[in-house]
Amino acid sequence: MSTITPPSETYALMLLPLKQGYPLWIPEPNDALPKEYRNEGVCIGDVGFITLDGAFSFLFNICLEKDHPINQWRGVPQGFCPLQLESRTGAVLLFSGAASRTDYPNTIFREYGARNAECWYKYVRDTLGIGKNSLYLLTGYDKTRCSETAAFSDPSGSKAQPVCLQLRSDNGALTLSDSSLSQNNVSGRRVPQNNSINQSVFIRGFKLCCAAEVDATETMHSSEKYQPSDVINKHILDTVRPLSRVDMPLIHTFPIPEQHTDMNVALTHDSQWCSVLTEEDSQMPDSDSLITRVRERYHVRFSDGSAYLHNTSEFSPGSRIW
Repeated sequence: MSTITPPSETYALMLLPLKQGYPLWIPEPNDALPKEYRNEGVCIGDVGFITLDGAFSFLFNICLEKDHPINQWRGVPQGFCPLQLESRTGAVLLFSGAASRTDYPNTIFREYGARNAECWYKYVRDTLGIGKNSLYLLTGYDKTRCSETAAFSDPSGSKAQPVCLQLRSDNGALTLSDSSLSQNNVSGRRVPQNNSINQSVFIRGFKLCCAAEVDATETMHSSEKYQPSDVINKHILDTVRPLSRVDMPLIHTFPIPEQHTDMNVALTHDSQWCSVLTEEDSQMPDSDSLITRVRERYHVRFSDGSAYLHNTSEFSPGSRIW
């Protein structure tokens, strides 16, 4: 009997090769969040995780004070100190007032995340009671006022075209046809337009993975296997601390210098797995192929108990780890 793939997974798998970051099946903010958050949607500095149904679950923001209404919603980790940004350089691209793209230079976010990752995990696990082995620190996003998403899967292999687009009579915009959404193998969502650009169709940032949390999580839900940064992070951690897991087969054993065997945090940015995709990739490569490509372009650099990827063109070959 074939397993039914959730639409959020199908949707992510089909859009990841666009190299825009992680595509959210549910782009709108959770109604339970404070109004201040719902008005804007995700922001630079948000820490959270991807839910099984394809939404971003917000925890706290590292750029806001701890007593800000948004951070008061769930609270912040013990000893929390917001990130102080010395510069405000970034980029925003607006599309006729209907969409926007924002990205922030990410080195300072990587350093801050590496220093605080273990504290964040302790807070999420012990205070909030949420068991996660991967957290997202956002450094960029694409937002819009309204959106429609659809995903289809046809295990029978028929050549029928289940999704059709039509022009709206009121404004001439493309929209999903009602006949498409009524089919059994098509899942779709329509989020009506509002006054705020708060629907995040793509998010970008660092995935942070702690070895201790991976040790405590013996299995990985299928949806987590389709998050490329998680695959890379777990591979780095497995290199240093073999976990005897069978959910993610490894294809290489990397020699790690003895002075770095206490490394407990791995960080990977979405831009790094995006950079190894090619125009021929109509779908995401499997885990083994992804790791092989990453090895060819990046080396592992260590700093204060954490590991992250660095472009090989900026590193001397004699001191490469991978």
